[in-house]
Amino acid sequence: MGDSDQEDYPLFTLPSAGKPIVVSVSVNKVDLSMELDTGASLSIMSKDTYSSLSSTLPPISPSHVILTTYTGEKIKPVGAIDVDVRYQSQTATLPLVIVPGNGPTLLGRKVLQKHAPVFRSELGKLRDFTAKIHVQSDAKPKFYRPRPVALSLRQKVFDEIDRLRGLGVITPVKYSEWAAPIVPIVKTDGSIRLCGDYKVTVNPVLLTDTYPLPRSEDLFAALAGGKIFSKLDLKHAYLQIPLDEASKKFTTINTPKGLFQYERLPFGVSSAPSLFQPCMCLHRRHTRYWY
Repeated sequence: MGDSDQEDYPLFTLPSAGKPIVVSVSVNKVDLSMELDTGASLSIMSKDTYSSLSSTLPPISPSHVILTTYTGEKIKPVGAIDVDVRYQSQTATLPLVIVPGNGPTLLGRKVLQKHAPVFRSELGKLRDFTAKIHVQSDAKPKFYRPRPVALSLRQKVFDEIDRLRGLGVITPVKYSEWAAPIVPIVKTDGSIRLCGDYKVTVNPVLLTDTYPLPRSEDLFAALAGGKIFSKLDLKHAYLQIPLDEASKKFTTINTPKGLFQYERLPFGVSSAPSLFQPCMCLHRRHTRYWY
């Protein structure tokens, strides 16, 4: 990195009570955990981390930047490198400043701002997979009127309907042969999860996918002897899977704001777990020890 003039950059923010936000990225084809730090102008790697990965990283080049901690102390970096970073199928060249010590690797705000679409918290959507709901050939449509919603939950339900519409998860329809009443579930944080009561409509006539779900006994046996484990939490996992066009009518919900059909795989459909599992296997098929 060839800065000719010395520049001064803030390094760390004040520590917060919450857990740090960590993302797993590929740096020069090596998996590495990085903390998102909007208080750090630049992306930082400790000298100890660099030494442990030096066989896959380029030599350190001189750097003229000076880093300032939140206490006002100045830190002279060891140097800087440019690396290839991959995250969620997106690739970019990332300048990393190498600093003394063994602190966490930080992803600074310049990268977050430049690649904001990659790190956005919006609901994702799978590009190469659609879920298809199959029903019995003699299944008869069932239509239920909307159920009354408690006054204390009414506005939250309306807000959740608007949110799902804004995300493209549900679409208003004027007519449907199928319609399930909604069941608003209050989550621990006070927000609402909107579910269709499909047990009275489509669930009894579903042809359940026979894709085998993993057994816990097999999972624990396969993990025997392992030393390092990772857990991935797919936020609103089902809602990231688009529905086949012919399947959408079965997911229609009847709400105080009218009829809506799902564009994504909804919670409450009994075949959802067996539809979700092959999707996960498809996307992790090249990963060893994935369960």
